[in-house]
This record gives sequence, C-alpha cells and structure tokens, in this order.
Amino acid sequence: MKAYGSILGKYSILGTGVLGAYNIGKGIYKDGGYGYNAQLATAQTAGGFVGALALGKLGALGGAYLGPWGSLIGGIGGAVYGGFKGASVSTDVFNSFKNK
Repeated sequence: MKAYGSILGKYSILGTGVLGAYNIGKGIYKDGGYGYNAQLATAQTAGGFVGALALGKLGALGGAYLGPWGSLIGGIGGAVYGGFKGASVSTDVFNSFKNK
C-alpha cells in the first residue's frame, strides 16, 4: 500500500508541474510577456500545490484510522480538494494585491 501512495505522490507532483507550466505558458502567450495572466497562473499553481500537499497529508492521516485504504482514499480526496481550494485562495490573495 505504501508503494501505491508513493507512486501517486510522485506523479501528482509531476502532473501539477506540467499543468502549471502549461497554464503559465498560456498566460505568457496571452499577455505577450510575463504580465497579469502569467503571474496569476503562477500564483494559482503555487497555491494549488501547497493546498494539495497540506490537505493530502491531512486526509491521509485522518483516513489512517480506517486502515491503509482509508489513508489512500483520504490522501487523494484531501489533495484534490486542497488543490482546488489552494488555487482559489491564491487567486483571491493575488487579486487583492493587484487591486482587481
């Protein structure tokens, strides 16, 4: 079971990096440089990564009371939710700094 969690963790980090690079690239293309959209995509990528990491670990710990499968499911669920919330919160924080 530990091997599944380790494999999923490595691929989720890789996936976050690839999707983040894609979104940042789209922002650079849209702005014609590193402007608002590229900066927002960078903030969303960082916030989503941190949120997924934090809530993924919390979900895995909480799910551990249900055994190995509970830990795996809790970790995945927590990471997905944390990724979305982290990106959302980072968008709000970024826009408050940019006054938009």
